[in-house]
Amino acid sequence: MIKKVHHYTVIASTLKPIADVRSYHKIGKTIMTHFETSLCLIGQASSNDKDTNNPSIKSKPHSFHRTSLQRFFFPLLYFFKLIKNKPNIIIMCTHELLFASLVYKLFFRAKLIYDIQEDYFKNCYYSNAYSKPLGLFLAYYVRLKEKTCARWISHFLLAEKIYKKDLNFIKNKYTTIENKSLYNPNLDNPSLRYTTNNNHSRKKVKLIITGTLSKKFGVFNALFFIEAYRKHVPNACLYIVGFAPLASEQEEIKEYIKTKPYIHAIGIDTIVPHEEIITLVSKSDLVLMPYALDKDTLGRIPTKLYEYLSLQKPMLIQKNKDWQKITDIYNAAVYIDFNDFDIQGILGELTNTCFYTKEVSDDIYWQSEEKKLIKALRPYYS
Repeated sequence: MIKKVHHYTVIASTLKPIADVRSYHKIGKTIMTHFETSLCLIGQASSNDKDTNNPSIKSKPHSFHRTSLQRFFFPLLYFFKLIKNKPNIIIMCTHELLFASLVYKLFFRAKLIYDIQEDYFKNCYYSNAYSKPLGLFLAYYVRLKEKTCARWISHFLLAEKIYKKDLNFIKNKYTTIENKSLYNPNLDNPSLRYTTNNNHSRKKVKLIITGTLSKKFGVFNALFFIEAYRKHVPNACLYIVGFAPLASEQEEIKEYIKTKPYIHAIGIDTIVPHEEIITLVSKSDLVLMPYALDKDTLGRIPTKLYEYLSLQKPMLIQKNKDWQKITDIYNAAVYIDFNDFDIQGILGELTNTCFYTKEVSDDIYWQSEEKKLIKALRPYYS
């Protein structure tokens, strides 16, 4: 028997893939499971859109470059999509769609929910993708836009605890929904776990770095590190898996690795499906997280940290006290300075460390956050 649909929900972004892990696999699937609603997803087209093949889900994909003119006009196209689909609940995953959503609300009384996945002010302010004057202008424009629209937003979802400190315009209308690991090997796929021997006596030969590939997130530090590592472990290789947002960095990565057969690149200029990333991580021996400690990344806990914990992967991480509080519980990582390291000392520490001496707890998984999400959204679906 088909349930009667009482609501129509739009989850919308500009640059994120239409089947983005948080937007669809976490928030979207939770909504579809627990509330009577149909769903419309608006975002970048991706190879993972097959996951949204459900008669109660519409996909409205688009495709353009982050600096294209099409991106500038996309909010107007998005507004017409809202008019056509007439949702009564809109979950926005980017500041770029705030004004268009607000105008729609004024005519159709929709509930607006702003899923703040990043601190866009800091992203623009500290970004190396823009000139300094343009970055400053965009940062303050984004913050003004968020503050202007805040009073008409029904609820805010925060992806990081630290966002509350800087976003005073959200007042008490918020719920922190952290990006815990969606994949729980105990429930979903036990074969992904324990695929490598984490015993302290085994050398790590298959290294991997995943996610957003940029200087800020340490992709070039990883490239330099594998060169030093291979001098002592000659059969070691590095997998670079993810998407590089800047075309200049895409070319720099490709140029660097083209004569290095021990470095394997997957993605770079295309988005890699999340399930593929998880599978590749599960087959690795050591995960690298050489993040730069910039002001826009301090205090943030990336999803990948929880995912690596769920797969019980040994990690080599840039010194970071916020992350170390989490990984030390399970003896999951070795912390170094990727800009100034002693490779023999690192090899000694990796050799003498027995990783995961304690079973990871349930609070690293998405299920712990899903309960909070259901409670936060229930008033808007009642």
